[in-house]
Amino acid sequence: MNIYLIDIYHEFHFEILKQLQNENKELSFPYVIGGTEQNFHGNIQNIEKIKREIFDKNTKFEEVINFIFPKKIIEFIAEEWTLSREIVMGMKEAEAYFLRLTDRNSVFPISVQERRQFYLLLLNYFNSMMSKKNVDYVLTFDTPHSYSSNLFYKIAEFYKIPLLRLEHHFLQNHSLLLSYHNPALPIEYYNEFTKEELYNKLPEKIKQDLVQYNTMIHNANRNEKRALIGSSGLSSIKLILRYIVKASQNLIMGIFPFFFKKEILHFTSLNQIKSRLIYRVKINKPLFNLIRLNHYYNKISETPDLTEKYVFFGMHMQPEKTSQPLGGEFDHQLLPITILSNSVPEGWFVYVKEHPNQFNKKKIANNNYRSKEFYQALIKLKNVKLVSLEVPSVDLISNAQIVSTLTGTMGWEALTKGKPVLAFGNSYYKACRAVGSPTSVEECKKEIERLLGLTPDDIEKEIYRYLLYYSENEYLVEASNWEETLSFNALSREKQINNIAKSINKRLFALKENYR
Repeated sequence: MNIYLIDIYHEFHFEILKQLQNENKELSFPYVIGGTEQNFHGNIQNIEKIKREIFDKNTKFEEVINFIFPKKIIEFIAEEWTLSREIVMGMKEAEAYFLRLTDRNSVFPISVQERRQFYLLLLNYFNSMMSKKNVDYVLTFDTPHSYSSNLFYKIAEFYKIPLLRLEHHFLQNHSLLLSYHNPALPIEYYNEFTKEELYNKLPEKIKQDLVQYNTMIHNANRNEKRALIGSSGLSSIKLILRYIVKASQNLIMGIFPFFFKKEILHFTSLNQIKSRLIYRVKINKPLFNLIRLNHYYNKISETPDLTEKYVFFGMHMQPEKTSQPLGGEFDHQLLPITILSNSVPEGWFVYVKEHPNQFNKKKIANNNYRSKEFYQALIKLKNVKLVSLEVPSVDLISNAQIVSTLTGTMGWEALTKGKPVLAFGNSYYKACRAVGSPTSVEECKKEIERLLGLTPDDIEKEIYRYLLYYSENEYLVEASNWEETLSFNALSREKQINNIAKSINKRLFALKENYR
């Protein structure tokens, strides 16, 4: 039984694979896209030890750096050419996303033609591999969101190869085990049950975790709050100092690289910058643009009236998985915001708040995803207001009529506070029927009308129905899905790994039957 693996970066990934193989000696891993010593998470020695145990001489382990530097990519021209027009046309959606995802790795613009060359070479390489028919399953411990791994994922879907992906969930101590798409909740599923009856049917562990605030979300929010610079006080001076300090650090890291950990220059890998000095000098320009944009946002944003009727749209930091690829065609957030603006009832507002981490001084690629013109377009919409970074999101959620996002944590937070949600992307809680997922103004108007008819009790009932359905069908796994968060979980590391391995083993066989 051959399993292809995508994005194996964490120590616990290898521990799960080892357990899977111990339980089923027929399992083999012919092809792996994995990390390098610079971006593995966990104990490198243990990772290398397990690699020697579970991978044999027939395993092709490719480090992700084979796909992010042009010099490496063009070597794939030597592969047997298997692409046809039919395949290229069938993969058009994947091509569009590939071109967008390359903005993660090309802080300095490169042409679409050059990007498409990289796309065709990698598409042919992965297509050649898939067409050999020696793959039974694909397994990934995340939704692949680098341009190369996402392309591999999409071509596996094109060939309808059974796939499992482990995803995090905003429910404390739980993850999701899914295939390509999140399962929908049947309308009739326990619909006749009362809220109390549904709650009583939930597993005790889910009941306990429902009342807990997710530790990972809490830590992320705390770190973002510390880092943001809003419009109050000496914000302009603070932003100037932030640039001077970070730009100076970049120069020091470039001039004295031997004092610092070896790094993969991934932000500019497609720009072919090989020198760490040149890299550190050149990224000071997009760093300056990012901080200047922070200042501009502070200038045009405002503290809104929370007594007004409004939909709160919390923007996503970009680039990140929650917007690309999980946001789908809504990854450019002009689209969902404009739909909302044209859908809300007369007299309502759409309050839009930028993600605090969008102006993170360490995330230089963020510079490619926002501009003055983007914000200017939004404030031209008569009912859209950009909200100051300093206004707490918890207040915006609590006073909103509806909360909107692509796939973000605030959607789950809103649900648990009795607020209906419009989630435009492929969110983990999308199956909950207190969530609307419109694709047009017409659909959005209908969803707003439907959601406004829900009481907080109705929303609570729908959360229980959703969690019960995902629990009974074993989409929910009692475990974390990130090396650093395993320690936050109430269960031991060993128990979490056992739970994930057990669920994967069970679902692999069920998946194979479904694809027969």
